[in-house]
Amino acid sequence: MAGTDNRSSAVSTLGGRVLIAEDDGYYRRTLEERLVVAGHEVVCVSNGAEAWDELENRPFEVLLADWMMPTMDGYELCRRVKASGRLQDLYCVLLTTRDRISDAAAALDDGADDFLVKPCTEHSLIARVRTGIRVSRLHGRLDEVSRRDSLTGTGHAGSLDDVLFDEIARAHRYDLPLSMVMIRVNHIAQINDNHGHTVGDEVLAGAGERIMARVRAGETAIRSDGDRFAVILPSTPIDGARVVGADLERILSQIALPRSDVSPYRVSATAGCVQLGTADGVSELLARARQELSDRNHEQMRAQLRMMAH
Repeated sequence: MAGTDNRSSAVSTLGGRVLIAEDDGYYRRTLEERLVVAGHEVVCVSNGAEAWDELENRPFEVLLADWMMPTMDGYELCRRVKASGRLQDLYCVLLTTRDRISDAAAALDDGADDFLVKPCTEHSLIARVRTGIRVSRLHGRLDEVSRRDSLTGTGHAGSLDDVLFDEIARAHRYDLPLSMVMIRVNHIAQINDNHGHTVGDEVLAGAGERIMARVRAGETAIRSDGDRFAVILPSTPIDGARVVGADLERILSQIALPRSDVSPYRVSATAGCVQLGTADGVSELLARARQELSDRNHEQMRAQLRMMAH
């Protein structure tokens, strides 16, 4: 990977992550050099298949893809990017020759966001990439807002299947572990009945805030149901997930009812942890996580009954 140029703060603030897919080695190096000097972080590959592998592995904001490449051409690459929910914010620019301008223009309706005619001027290249970075970041901010649960600040339930689908595909593809913690804030229904829904909502909001503070970069927390949260842990085996689950149980148990005029009730939480199996898809992993959470909840209830009996 080429480094970034730190000549000035103005340059660095405009810097973005750019992937170049171009089979002409000389032209590929020319594009790379121009973008690195402009302050961008650049990765170069020689065909569409290699570009797709890079996109599966790390985030980019702009893709520059040559129309004519072996293995997978730029048009197919851009079309595949836009068909992927995870990559829809990536700004795709097709590199084309003058005799294919009409084809490139038509591709704007089916994957590409813009096109550049080869050989392009440095000014045109930098302008397209800067536009792409701004658009990509704007879309990313809008997506983040739209996918947030308004009460808890975590992802909302509608995004759970999509996030799991992408993470499971990556884990299977690269033979990496993937675990999930399903955690439940206990007795929310009773809190709502005894103290009102406002108090219950404040408890859930506090739980979401604490969960988000515990989640690291690359991990995802989603409110999967009214009182349950799913924490998705890429590259994490089951032992690591159990550590996270225990931490979350402890952190959420520190929540007290947010009003002094009610009984001194403290919140409790139960976590179930599972690791992706070789044959698991989204539904299988979710089913096992819910069952593990249910089993753990029953274990805790039995332990409480034994303590009361003594």
